[in-house]
Amino acid sequence: MIHAMRLLWALILVAKGAPDCHNPLFLVHWPGRACERMCPSKLNDEPAAATNLTLCKHWNGLSSCCNTGLEGAQLWAHQQWKNRLGWFVTSLRDYAAGMAMRRLTRVYDYADTEMRQLFDRAADAVAVSTEKFAPCLLALLQYVAGMICFMCDPQWDTYLYASDDHAAVQGHNKHYAEGVDYTSIAIGVSACTSLWAGCEAFSKYAMIAWERVLQCPLAKQIEQPLPDLEPFQSKSALCEWARSSVALHPMLESRHVNPQPSLPQLPWDARQAQTTSSTTAASFRQLAEDLSGSGWGRWFLVAALQQPDKVMAGSVPDHFGVLPRKSAAVQLELAGGEELGHISHIAAANSKAAETPAEIFIAARIGESKSESITRYKYVIEEGKVVLSAAVAVWPAEGAQRHATCLATYGGHLFVADDEGRISQLSAHAMDAGARIDGVQLQEMQMRTDSVGNTARVSITGLAVSEDGEKVYWSTPFQISSSPSSGGTVTEVLSEEQLQRLAGDQARVLTLALAAQLFFVVHKGGTIQACYLYRMHLDGETVALDFHWPVSKMLLSVSNDGRGSTLFAATPRDIYAIPSEFSTSATPEFVFDSKSEHHIPQLVSLDSFYVRGTDCILGNWTKVGQCSRTCGGGRQRLERPVLTKAAEGGRPCPALREKEEDCFDQPCPEEATDCLIGELARIGRQTSMV
Repeated sequence: MIHAMRLLWALILVAKGAPDCHNPLFLVHWPGRACERMCPSKLNDEPAAATNLTLCKHWNGLSSCCNTGLEGAQLWAHQQWKNRLGWFVTSLRDYAAGMAMRRLTRVYDYADTEMRQLFDRAADAVAVSTEKFAPCLLALLQYVAGMICFMCDPQWDTYLYASDDHAAVQGHNKHYAEGVDYTSIAIGVSACTSLWAGCEAFSKYAMIAWERVLQCPLAKQIEQPLPDLEPFQSKSALCEWARSSVALHPMLESRHVNPQPSLPQLPWDARQAQTTSSTTAASFRQLAEDLSGSGWGRWFLVAALQQPDKVMAGSVPDHFGVLPRKSAAVQLELAGGEELGHISHIAAANSKAAETPAEIFIAARIGESKSESITRYKYVIEEGKVVLSAAVAVWPAEGAQRHATCLATYGGHLFVADDEGRISQLSAHAMDAGARIDGVQLQEMQMRTDSVGNTARVSITGLAVSEDGEKVYWSTPFQISSSPSSGGTVTEVLSEEQLQRLAGDQARVLTLALAAQLFFVVHKGGTIQACYLYRMHLDGETVALDFHWPVSKMLLSVSNDGRGSTLFAATPRDIYAIPSEFSTSATPEFVFDSKSEHHIPQLVSLDSFYVRGTDCILGNWTKVGQCSRTCGGGRQRLERPVLTKAAEGGRPCPALREKEEDCFDQPCPEEATDCLIGELARIGRQTSMV
């Protein structure tokens, strides 16, 4: 239960206006906001005294904005923060387990004594730091509780500072601008002192562990990531992090994908090397270059097809050449068939680390059901093929009759646009709980009346998330819009008037894709009846491709490997590749033809995803043969054996795997003349004895 402490908030300024319940930090819970489905609990319309609050008890009997209906949302927010903050110690424990498993490998056994000592000191420091986190977690959760209970305070404007203070307060009409950026909040000094008192010990030992890991090259090779410990470097760093990350975002769900409990495994290089027979005496060693950069892996295309229903996937070549119309550069192979259901949409998440499984989401209607469901699958790459496993149904909630119109993923989270004109987010943590959910509603499209007088909510035709995860973009037939990925203010990216000037009065947006710039397909009606491709820099500059497709439906996906991005455009039959910086005269390159299949299926959904490849791993330098001389300076040949070959676009082996070094450089002895002895001979006369 939340134990909120009123002392966290020091009265620093004079109140700017009359008491009010439109606190901009809790925008989704504002009173008076229209909502038809999945509606959040609301703050009081006017400040009022309550006597039955069980969470923010210190507000009982005082004029406040809270009511018992909010307590479910308050508990949920507190639990999300508990999960996110617990990620610090969970990651440290995973790292400690990874270091323990590293001790069981030949990399550790063949390291020199000094390296093993550095590694052992780092491992011990990481383990000790995990034991010091409990008081820090308690202090952080008390801070979170105080911020959640800040929603009760009708004098909230005493503490918030806006980047444009004049725009922040609209007199006494009690309506505050949704788009105002509140960049700071006044926190009492005692709150920071209490926070540091709980976290100081953890900070000390975490910094020791961090330093020792950085000092040991072997300790930095652990697969599990270390958490970002920068907030714990000092009291000032922790207080500023809490202010910016917690105080200004008290009700946001955690965006961290919390590690799931699992048994520790041998490091991936040790597992791979077990298949090699010639590595008995060699120590394992990764290449010296940084393994974290993108580009050392491979992009895959995954497509959903109907008639018959199937999912196909295949790797994308590094470069596309000029291909004849009947050649396919992308070989898609079957990843799943009719057992997946009647498929309508697909979305795939990237796998950034070696041998790390990632996820593919498939929207399909199962059996005779009238409603669609979204199933999350884990995928791995085995011998170049995508293999699906571990199916878990995640959307919609039990009993709901819904259909998905678009899917997008980011950081383990799923974004869903449905046939009711709503965009929702399913967090990774919520999906991991195992129950089917509707997710958190982010946006709802407006109602629109068509030419014959029928009124309905505008449909969503495309959905994408920015590369940093901060924004979500969507298209309707009439415009393109964006908003923060947590919901909130909608920004018009391409208005209906701009669309008509660009492509005509009957133009309709069919879909979109997003990388460093925005790509979208427009269908021109009337006498043209064709699809055209556009790219738009986010500053507004738009380039149109002269090439057009005589179809009424198209799909888009974009890949970006750090060396350049490629756009994939698909008709119901074919897939084409186009450089992302295409000019108006560019010609799309044909890369896949579904008509090569026996039953000529139709492409209904397309996505691309990145998989980190397997890097080349070399052994230590090993002597080959004998030194060319036994003294006086000879040459010795050395080689580095390949323990694991690069695969799936992983970092290749270096060209230099052979070298020579000096050997037996001691001087040879000087040449000598042996002594020769002849026969014995008499010397002088013989004398007689008297």
